[in-house]
Amino acid sequence: MESWAASRKLTGGVTVMLTGFLSACGLSSASSPHPVPKYLPTTVAHVREAGPLSGSASRAVILPHGEVMAVAGSRMLVGLFPTPNPQGSGMIGHSGLDIVNLKTGAAQQLVRMLPTMQPNAAAMTSQWIVWEPGIAGTTQYTRLVAENLKTHNSWDIYRVPTDAVATADVKGLDIRGNTAFWLTTITSPRGVITTTIWSYNLGARHKSVVVSERSNVDHRLIFSMAVAPHAIWYSDSFSGNIYDTSARGQLVERRITAPYRKTWEQPLWHAGTVYGATDKTVVFTANYHKAPNSPQNPGPYPIYEYVKGARKLEQLTGRDAANATLGGRTLVINGSGSQKATLLSLGTKRTYSLPGAYAYTNGQIVVWETQSGRIEWASLSYLLSKPR
Repeated sequence: MESWAASRKLTGGVTVMLTGFLSACGLSSASSPHPVPKYLPTTVAHVREAGPLSGSASRAVILPHGEVMAVAGSRMLVGLFPTPNPQGSGMIGHSGLDIVNLKTGAAQQLVRMLPTMQPNAAAMTSQWIVWEPGIAGTTQYTRLVAENLKTHNSWDIYRVPTDAVATADVKGLDIRGNTAFWLTTITSPRGVITTTIWSYNLGARHKSVVVSERSNVDHRLIFSMAVAPHAIWYSDSFSGNIYDTSARGQLVERRITAPYRKTWEQPLWHAGTVYGATDKTVVFTANYHKAPNSPQNPGPYPIYEYVKGARKLEQLTGRDAANATLGGRTLVINGSGSQKATLLSLGTKRTYSLPGAYAYTNGQIVVWETQSGRIEWASLSYLLSKPR
């Protein structure tokens, strides 16, 4: 699950090159027993505006420059990010990870980093945490770290090749049971880009490749991924050129367990940015148009929902959508600038305005950041049950 931090911290290198044009999708089913259109028709969801969520947050905490990265059970993982020093050079503030008790609001220090570092990505369960320590303000990192929250033993589960000339923050980092999954994008000295989805058994300490694509051999690149309870969904482009916005692509489903067999494919107009997935549904942003990203057809693009095996694609938002997270059947769409974040129920197609611009949900808890820097949260069922 992507954290809202991905949309807020300064980034550079390959991440900026990717996000500048990722998205665009046209779908058809190669494995369906019945023929379907090569590019599925789209319908616009009848989204009902329901106003702001009612009721006060059940708990709140104030953490300087804190951003929610994961929620597991009754604990919330918060990334702490340094900020530029307004009085001169360098960075100020804490950098690291804290765990917040959702029942009491108490924060516990988990990881502290130098102000020049920041936690670019992180995932957590009741037993495990995996995070990417990177250089503040960049996508540069050298490793992924895992920690057993019960024994507090930590170790590196992945290291970037020492000859890599460019990296992008890991994408889709998630933990299912005892296995962590993530996507890496690495550029070699010869300019070869390799995109790889990895799995790592945290109990057995065993790493394996789910799928890997090289620009000079496979002539395609994986752009984004999300992990569902029993499947891995990802999108890729049939081009080895990272700037080729006209290349066709596909949406792919693979089993979550070895040998990670491919179980579904859907052709794409271009590669889409996957925000989240269940075993049957994928939510992503897309330029659903034959024309590539261009000044005549610029982003941002709408967010769509695709149901596996369906004969249509449903548009959920307009072109003003920003980064989003999916928890079960609940989608949180972050605002941009002064805009408020929006919670959208995929089941009822009802929307709710959240008090802050940045929010997160895992399907049970909704968390948002207020303008004053408070991180507030409440039970999703509690908020949605309040009378309006």
